[in-house]
Amino acid sequence: MPVLMRPVPPMMSTFIFYRCWRGPPRMRPWLLSRMSRSLTGSMAEAHFPALWLAFRGAGGRQRDRVIVGVAAAFAHIVTADGVVQSSETQRFVDVVRGSRLAAEDAATLQELSQAFAALVSARLSAPELGRAECLRVLSELGLDPMRRELIWSAAKAALLADAQLGASERAAEEEIRAALGIRAGSLG
Repeated sequence: MPVLMRPVPPMMSTFIFYRCWRGPPRMRPWLLSRMSRSLTGSMAEAHFPALWLAFRGAGGRQRDRVIVGVAAAFAHIVTADGVVQSSETQRFVDVVRGSRLAAEDAATLQELSQAFAALVSARLSAPELGRAECLRVLSELGLDPMRRELIWSAAKAALLADAQLGASERAAEEEIRAALGIRAGSLG
C-alpha cells in the first residue's frame, strides 16, 4: 500500500529543499527528482522522458547516456537568458560530433539536432519544470566521474558558444556545477 504524505506548507517545503540541498551530496538526485515530479505530474512524466529517449536513438539504446547529460547541460545554458541562437544549436551538434558520442552520418546529426530543438522548445515553454528536469538528469549522471567530466566539458563548450555571457548564464553554470557535484576549484 502506498504511503501517503501530508501536504507541506510552501515555507516548510523551501526549508526542506534548502536543508536537503545543503546536506549530503547523495541527497541531491533524490531531491531534484522529487521536485521535478511535484511541479506538474503529467508533463514531467509524459513529455521529458520521451525527449531524453530521442537522444539515445531508436529504442533508447543506441547511444551512451552521457549524450543525454550533454543535451541537458547545453539546454540549461542556452535557455538561461530565454534567447536561443542558431550558433548554440550548431555548437551542440559540433560537440557531439567532436566527442564521438554519436555516429557522424548526416541522418544521425539531423536527428540529434531535431531532438535538441525539441528539448529547447520544451525547456522554454515550461521554464521551471525544464530547469528541474535538466538538473535532475545532470545530478544522476554526475555520480559517474567519467561522465561528469565529459558533461562538464560540454557545458563549458556551451558557455563558449554563447558570445554574451550574462548573469543568467553564470547562474546556470553554477547550477550545473552543483548538480554534477563539482567544486568551484576542481575540473576547471
